[in-house]
Amino acid sequence: MNDITLRKCALILCLLTGLVLGLSYSAGASETTSEPEKTAPGPTVVEVPIMLMPIATASGRLHYYAYLHIQLEIPSPNDRWSVEDRIPYIQDAFIRELHSRPNVLNDDPMVIDIQGIKGRMSARIKDIFGDDRVGEIIIKDLALPRGARRSE
Repeated sequence: MNDITLRKCALILCLLTGLVLGLSYSAGASETTSEPEKTAPGPTVVEVPIMLMPIATASGRLHYYAYLHIQLEIPSPNDRWSVEDRIPYIQDAFIRELHSRPNVLNDDPMVIDIQGIKGRMSARIKDIFGDDRVGEIIIKDLALPRGARRSE
């Protein structure tokens, strides 16, 4: 066979291989493609960087520090970027609030006042935004020493 015939055969072989692969791909795709489920978009969650929270009693005695990881639930996905742009201000306000007064319940350093912390954080969010751009404040993780617990 001459050079031109070999090239034609190689070209035909490549075209047939591509056709077979294309058909098998489209057949597989049509089998797995189903009508997407229609679900209502849920709230968006924005992460706040992990912070250290001092655990001190009313007398001012520092007992230990706890790691606190907070997420902000944003009811409208359209507000996500405006909240993310203000994360440094939010984090600063949260750190100032956490250091301003005790984060314990009944002056017991082994019981962390979660509801009180959430309420104070919500007040700082209202100071920053002045509206309901942020829904719930979620305490995703709170690293405590052995024996300490969260009050829910």
